[in-house]
Amino acid sequence: MIMLMAYAIGIGCVALATRHRLDAWAMLHATKGRVRQLTSPLVAPRDVTTTLSDLARALRSKHSLRTSLIEEAQRPGSILPESVVGRLTRGDVLRDVCRDEFHDIDARLRRALELADLSGVNAPEILDVAADSIRQERDLALLAESAGSHSRSTVSLLTGCSVLAIAISAFFSSSVRQLLATPVGLLLVTVGIGCNFGARIWIRREIARSTRGDESTHIARDIILTLESLVLAGYSLQGALMTAHTWLHERSLLFTQIAERLHTGHTVEATLNHLEHACDDHVRGVVHGLRVAHLDGGPIHTSLKTMRQEITQREEHRLTAAIQRTPVRLVVPLVACALPSFLCIGVIPILVAIVGGLSVSNGV
Repeated sequence: MIMLMAYAIGIGCVALATRHRLDAWAMLHATKGRVRQLTSPLVAPRDVTTTLSDLARALRSKHSLRTSLIEEAQRPGSILPESVVGRLTRGDVLRDVCRDEFHDIDARLRRALELADLSGVNAPEILDVAADSIRQERDLALLAESAGSHSRSTVSLLTGCSVLAIAISAFFSSSVRQLLATPVGLLLVTVGIGCNFGARIWIRREIARSTRGDESTHIARDIILTLESLVLAGYSLQGALMTAHTWLHERSLLFTQIAERLHTGHTVEATLNHLEHACDDHVRGVVHGLRVAHLDGGPIHTSLKTMRQEITQREEHRLTAAIQRTPVRLVVPLVACALPSFLCIGVIPILVAIVGGLSVSNGV
């Protein structure tokens, strides 16, 4: 009985100490981050969203996109490579510069700059849309990471308790040492370690799953934004449909078919009606929206903008709902993996030690 109380008190102390250690680690990392922030040079950190927002602000101030990019590349801490300055100063085509120099930067930045250069008057709005999209995904990723940090802390707490429990049990109990020397003991330790790693991997995958965007939404938004930019650049709907395949790199097959049908004399309505039944699910909604907008006879730009905003809102609601479900989904890896690991490595050795101690006491 005394041994049972000693084990209970010991495990409680281990859990409390592990929890305080985790809190101390978090405080230490926060302090280090704050010290780095205070001792770093007074240069604002640059990322894709701040770059896009600053470029949009410069365009609204009547600067050209080329001049704004040169100034941005020369700014301290800029994410743009310095080689951009020389090429843009020489007068190289902006589209070629983006494709050649921006390989290591978010592809959405390159797409936004290409479309901004194409659309002209709508360039600031295009850059703002791209910045908002990236910022939204980043904020949602932070929410998911916050939800997952509690689960990871729980796994770390259980791991610390398990390791210390089996170490203490093996040190004080010969029964536990004998168990660990048998295949059954090795199996328990192996299963416990495997479940622990499985819980960590499962939690990481759940977080990634919560913030993963819908591929069909990305395709639809890319197509609509390209067509909207072409229309604002002065193209009619037919001209935009015939030209879009040169801008939609990985999505060009569909619009190559559209251009071929329009070149052979088919009307816009007939072409869109045909493709609505022939295309895949990713773009069927976009083609249907284009056909409806064409039949309504209203401003195509307004219809495209409305479609883009509706798609963005649906994606935001979907991702927000996924983030809200994340804590519930993270309970499953804790119960299915972390808890069995704790039982195999922590609880069973303690029970074996207690039973062995009671047997020795009864024998005496």
